[in-house]
Amino acid sequence: MRDPRRTSHGPLRDRSWLFGVAAMALAGSGVATQAATDADQAEQQAEASTTTTTIVCEQPKPHRSTTTTTTEPTSSDPEQCAPETTTTTVPESEPGSDSTAPSGPDTTDDGLTPSDGSAPPDASSTAPATTTTVVPTTAPIPQTEVAAPDLPLAPPEDWPVRLISFPVGGPVTYYNDWGACRGGADCPRRHVGNDIIGRRLQPLLAAADGVVSHLVSNHRTAGWGLVIEDAEGWDYRYYHVNNDAPGTDDGSSPPEWRLAPGIAKGSAVKAGQVVAYLGDSGNSELSVPHLHFEIHQPGGLAINPYPSLRFSEAMARCSVAAPGVLKESTLMPPINPALADAVVATSTGRGRFLLSLDGTVLAQGDAASVGWTRHAVDDRPCP
Repeated sequence: MRDPRRTSHGPLRDRSWLFGVAAMALAGSGVATQAATDADQAEQQAEASTTTTTIVCEQPKPHRSTTTTTTEPTSSDPEQCAPETTTTTVPESEPGSDSTAPSGPDTTDDGLTPSDGSAPPDASSTAPATTTTVVPTTAPIPQTEVAAPDLPLAPPEDWPVRLISFPVGGPVTYYNDWGACRGGADCPRRHVGNDIIGRRLQPLLAAADGVVSHLVSNHRTAGWGLVIEDAEGWDYRYYHVNNDAPGTDDGSSPPEWRLAPGIAKGSAVKAGQVVAYLGDSGNSELSVPHLHFEIHQPGGLAINPYPSLRFSEAMARCSVAAPGVLKESTLMPPINPALADAVVATSTGRGRFLLSLDGTVLAQGDAASVGWTRHAVDDRPCP
């Protein structure tokens, strides 16, 4: 007889391993299902993160370093400001510089090409074809303006003529050197005035009634000098005033032989009055003693003084006493060479000035003349 326990429970026990396998399979499928679900959720989250839209409405300021990230807009609204794209760095400009212009030693005027002449890197080799680089818009760099000419242009009606007294007593040499090259062979500047060549300590005379409006004190190029302004606002400028002791070229700048006694800023002067003494101060030390003479309109614009000088020279020849040459008078007592503090011979050797520290001047011989005798043949006959 069979054992009933074997008959009733044996087969079930023999098939129990199948239930175990099935249970394990179900458990495994649950884990796999959960893993798949987790993986799907992670993938969906990753996709959601790449499609997140970041709209930046404020453009980066040119003077700050700004980094942006790649995003895509989710709105098709045309009024929506464009999203920032790609990673872009804008160089900072130096403090105090114009934020719209490139700066620094590594840029040329266009701000793009390196100063060593090499070409800028190809953008297509460093970024995807679909990438858009956002760069702040900058204004174009203006070209350097051409400097206004130092030499004023002649007006259509030609240069005006001022009725002046000739600014140097005694015989001199001068010509129309307005606009001549100065400063070297490459002509860095033009001559704005006329040079009147004479001897050291020849008296310089006021061109017009007026006031000494300015004194020039040992300027690098002009040397010593002064400016006289007349009642109409015209300026008469005297440069290269004497800076030497009488009979020397020592550059000692004795004040008593620069300006005449009583001449200071604010002094009132009369046409023909001795105001200073001719010399070679400033860059005239490399040349010859002469007066650099300028005439400026009330607005400050210089004019060519040559026509005015020539007119005053011609009128002086026709006068009984050449205007601008101070002669013996009760205000200027006569002196003789023995009593003079300085004696200046004229360039012709036919005259001399007897100068005194009290400002008295005695012109003898052709020292009483004015201008350059060669001009006399070109002047109109005296009326």
